[in-house]
Amino acid sequence: MNRRRIALGAVVLFAAAVVGVALVAGHDSQTPIRSNRTAALAKLPVAPAAGAVADVAQPAVQPDYHVQGTLPALASTAPAYQVSAPTGADASRLATALGLLSPVRSVDGQFVVADGTRRLVVPNAAGARWSYDDQPANVACPDTASCAVAATGQGVAVASPCPPSGDECPAVQVQPPARPADLPTEAEATQRGREFLAKAGVDLDHATILTHDLFDAWSIEAQPVVDGLPVLGFSAFVTVGPKGIISQASGHLGQLHKAGDYPLAGTEVGLARLEKGLLAVFGPRPLGAVPVPAAGVPVPPAGVPRAGMPAAEPPAPGLVAPSPPPSGTPGVAPAPIPPKPPAVTITGVHLALGLVGSSDPAQQPMLVPVYVFQESAGGDMPPVPAAVDRLLAGH
Repeated sequence: MNRRRIALGAVVLFAAAVVGVALVAGHDSQTPIRSNRTAALAKLPVAPAAGAVADVAQPAVQPDYHVQGTLPALASTAPAYQVSAPTGADASRLATALGLLSPVRSVDGQFVVADGTRRLVVPNAAGARWSYDDQPANVACPDTASCAVAATGQGVAVASPCPPSGDECPAVQVQPPARPADLPTEAEATQRGREFLAKAGVDLDHATILTHDLFDAWSIEAQPVVDGLPVLGFSAFVTVGPKGIISQASGHLGQLHKAGDYPLAGTEVGLARLEKGLLAVFGPRPLGAVPVPAAGVPVPPAGVPRAGMPAAEPPAPGLVAPSPPPSGTPGVAPAPIPPKPPAVTITGVHLALGLVGSSDPAQQPMLVPVYVFQESAGGDMPPVPAAVDRLLAGH
């Protein structure tokens, strides 16, 4: 089973009884999905071309992609869903399902339930992640805070005593940590996690269950399947620690509103988008690169600071200042050597739904169709938008 260290989380989609809600076959039966078949298709919150736009993340060096074989055609349409913000009633139902008895408080744009060692925080924002944890340190925490400590398996550096002076001291040895003796087995932890997720309302019949080994804990993941498509960024995670205690969980809460079935651009267009660096992302934007002087741009003389940089201190008396490194042309920065792009072999592609957001606060996050390309090493490339250009924001 493929295991990897991941941020801990859990997804629960609760449903209230809603008149006129249309449930789509294959969906989580507890997730209400409102139909929007008669309305015109809204543009999806991703951009149609690479560039300086909020929802495009580009690597520092764009890989050189090669396709092994022929890419499949896949479906011609796929659904998209709007994600609504959770309400206080949603937070209350979640707290009750998890056995928290304290009342729900609204604090700084989020719903908080503090019950002894347990904390539940539900942000009142669409697409935002709620969090739950059970930690003894929470007793001394303010009601609006959490003192959770993430599970990590790390070695402890132990230095051997050094021999008498004159001999070399041996290198520091790293002792592997000991797995907790009362940690459940993988099978026990998986069953414990499934029971917790089922109690919370997750439809395990329409989810892929994965177990991740965190060494001192187990993380149980339930990746939902909607309309037969895996949903990225909406998985349910729960952490099972020593003695089978559910120590942490987090995820999303709210309703899905079907925006319609969107025509897709095709896998060849998807590959072109991947090559251009057009990725469907939600969350922090990439940091800007450190500026490098372009070839032919004069460099300030020695001793003169560049704009925005402090002046260098003069050398101490009796010392000679080091000479600047030689360059092809005096006073001109050498042309930077471009890094060699890594080669990536694409072996396949599948369709999925991905959670994406927009820099426009008026536009809600959405689950949108995305292409996920597989590479020869067995991993997945970041998802790219699958809808046609005219239905992508910024077109």
